[in-house]
Amino acid sequence: MHPLDRFWRFIDGRSESGAVIAEWQSECDGCFEYIRPLLRPNGRKASIYPSARSGHPPLRVVEHDDGRIVAICDRGMSPRTNLTAADISIHVVPPGSLRGAIAGALQLRVSRGPLPSSLDLIDVGTWCPQPASRFPVVFLGNGVRDDRHLLLHETLERSKRPHLVLVPCQESMDGSLSEVAEKFKATIVPLEGVITGGWPWRASPEWAVYLDGFCKRAGVKFPSSFTNRGARRRRASRANAADALKVELHRHLRDARKVVRAGGPLPDRPTQQALARTLGLSESQVSRCLNDGREPELRLLWERSLDSEQVYHYRR
Repeated sequence: MHPLDRFWRFIDGRSESGAVIAEWQSECDGCFEYIRPLLRPNGRKASIYPSARSGHPPLRVVEHDDGRIVAICDRGMSPRTNLTAADISIHVVPPGSLRGAIAGALQLRVSRGPLPSSLDLIDVGTWCPQPASRFPVVFLGNGVRDDRHLLLHETLERSKRPHLVLVPCQESMDGSLSEVAEKFKATIVPLEGVITGGWPWRASPEWAVYLDGFCKRAGVKFPSSFTNRGARRRRASRANAADALKVELHRHLRDARKVVRAGGPLPDRPTQQALARTLGLSESQVSRCLNDGREPELRLLWERSLDSEQVYHYRR
């Protein structure tokens, strides 16, 4: 896993990013030091507090008249915990802080437009590969999944320009979002694995892969690019093979997820030779597709098949 993966998964699907510091530390174990500079108190107090015992229900916060604050488990599964006012202060990632951190990591021209009150939809800025070329970049973190594709549709329809749409993680990319992106030639980029740890944040090599795929999908051509008919035919054939490989890897991930969630060991990933036999492709076709920078989704599916945690959280 990349250092910030637990953070992106934590905020994925949450209508509010608020939590006490103890919960941020627990949920973002291994990357808390990289997100701590973003957290700010929002002036609210928590009514529940996470148990120090893994898997146990949260504790109820009680404020006594004499100023004492304690957290108690009504089911008696966790010991009473003495707290301070700072302990129950809810901290959030302000949209402006997240926008600046993402723009800095991905080397975007940060937007100066108005900020929303939540992480639903943030105008991050623009990607400027050339002085005269600017492409909008937005962050879509809407916790109401049923409305997420509608929010994206409205945004892309108003702009009429190809967008880079950033989402927290791979699980954020459901079918309805993909359909909207395809319609408007947008590219969805899961920040899980694209922005890595350290402070300030920085981009991983996966970002360049997504940018290349975005240019191909949106039909963006720069003066140095060139094509020929033979190359176009080869790309079309490879695209068909890549689509078949995606379907097969999604099937493998669904089957593997059942095994992992049942407590079994992670099933072996199919070899390139096995994929070639199953799909009626040559081994060289499979190899070229898996190493094609214009197929970031295929590459991610191939890599995540080796990670039991990513297989466990796979959604599709």
